[in-house]
Amino acid sequence: MPVFTGILAFQPHDDGASLSLPVVTAADRSVFGTFTPDLPITLNTDSFALTQVDALSARFTFRSGDDDVAHLRAATGWPYLQFEAETDVELELGAPAEALDGQADAVRVAGPLADYLVVGEGVEPGTSITLRAGEVVHVAGLPEAASAGDIGQLVDGAVRLEGTDTSYGTDASSSWTTYTLVGEGETLFGARDHQDFGSPTGVVYETSSGPVVLHAGREFTTSTDAVEVTDRLDLSGLTDDQREELAAMVEADAAASVFDGGDTYNFGKQVYRGSTLYRLALDLGLDEVAESLAAEIDAALGEWSENECEEGAVRCFAYDEVLGSVMGLAPAYGTEMANDHHFHYGYFLHALGVMGMEDPGFAERHANLGALLAAEIAAPASSERFPQRRSFDDWAGHSWASGVAPFADGNNQESTSEAVAAWAGLALWADSVGDVEAAEQARWMLSFEVRTAYDYWLDPVWMPEGLDVPMFAMVWDGKRDYATWFSDDPGAMIGIQVIPAPPTMTYLLDDAELASHLVEVAYADRPVEEVTLGDWVLMLEAAYDRDGALETALALPEERIDPALSRSYLVAFILAG
Repeated sequence: MPVFTGILAFQPHDDGASLSLPVVTAADRSVFGTFTPDLPITLNTDSFALTQVDALSARFTFRSGDDDVAHLRAATGWPYLQFEAETDVELELGAPAEALDGQADAVRVAGPLADYLVVGEGVEPGTSITLRAGEVVHVAGLPEAASAGDIGQLVDGAVRLEGTDTSYGTDASSSWTTYTLVGEGETLFGARDHQDFGSPTGVVYETSSGPVVLHAGREFTTSTDAVEVTDRLDLSGLTDDQREELAAMVEADAAASVFDGGDTYNFGKQVYRGSTLYRLALDLGLDEVAESLAAEIDAALGEWSENECEEGAVRCFAYDEVLGSVMGLAPAYGTEMANDHHFHYGYFLHALGVMGMEDPGFAERHANLGALLAAEIAAPASSERFPQRRSFDDWAGHSWASGVAPFADGNNQESTSEAVAAWAGLALWADSVGDVEAAEQARWMLSFEVRTAYDYWLDPVWMPEGLDVPMFAMVWDGKRDYATWFSDDPGAMIGIQVIPAPPTMTYLLDDAELASHLVEVAYADRPVEEVTLGDWVLMLEAAYDRDGALETALALPEERIDPALSRSYLVAFILAG
């Protein structure tokens, strides 16, 4: 499968790699930046392996027998692929290189779809490049309208890259990310719509996620608004009658709660729902209801915490040595291939956080379970068993949901809201056990996940000319779709960006105009009970018509309420927004 850097795409082979500067097109309900092999580079090798990964970059090593011959390094946001010779080696180009006026150490190669710049000391026109041991050569795609000045900047920025690092921080008002490219001098680095590094050049690439503007430097910092994490809805504005009616709903919903799910998604939604009812019960003075829910949730999570996956067990976690990933034994939505782990485990973590914030004993009893799931989806640093921030892409500013990403268009994410819930849940769990590092990282990821959810899914900054869609429901490395995995109902497109609407997500009600637009698209002149995920879409209606949303929520048939949701929480969210 191809590897996407956000600018280039490439497919490693045993004897080299095929490169592509994806051409952006739009059709029907999608914008494409698909990988199409365009420039093959061939080596005299017979195998390759991924040998190094850091914050933004990966290195592939090509071998002949047991001997390392050359390395290919790529980094997200970096416009180059770097080939480094371990021994003397010939790189055979799939098309002849031509001289460039005024550039002694750079040549231009025309592929069928795009032109490429090859930069290296002593490179010459022809169909091959000779590298001596330790030498490097860089390959970059050329934007269609690249000027002589653009080419000069790309030549100057082609410096040896030795690695990358990401640092971050967050406070009450903002979250920020600093990317460091470790190398031999200043280079170029791409900024998407949600980023601004403050040193733009004139070099711009078109991608399926919008324009990528290259900036010059070694360190690149961007920031966004911080998002406040909370475990509870603000019920202070409710009247006495509303509190009394809501309390009766909580009692009924708590009595109907079940915690019998066998896979991580269904159980996760159940325990998340239970924890939201527990918090509502406490806030409404229903202490006995809260105590009963706490006991049920404690026991149910205890099975997952204490079960060592003996023969016949289902509700437990095991470490898959092949994929290097923590799995629930019962597969659900491809979890056995590491799919959707931050979605599923986010439900667990949110419940652990809500309960643990109130009861330190609960937090202590389930601390090992929380630590295991937190390490699986967002370990702050790499270890023998877990990669750093497995689910989160530091440069893209959002998560990816497909574990091994066996797709020609790369990785993808559908539900931004389940990702947001995961990082809010991780922050709450970390707070409950006093893990300061995990709590700060979670809040940083949350802030950028929210920002990118708006910029690329809900309210896209960039939309290709001629594409008439209201938003995107799925973002891939190589395309964006107005589509979901499970339904073509417009309600599904919108609702999957709301579920499970934890208290942290009341920001969805801050933009009445956008909420109204999304609800209109989702409802499509139908009653809410006919809309896929209509219960989640209904929450958005509270941004501009709280009374109407409340009336609809009270009358919504029980079978139209999702297992992660209760009527109590639906009504409380509408009243608190």
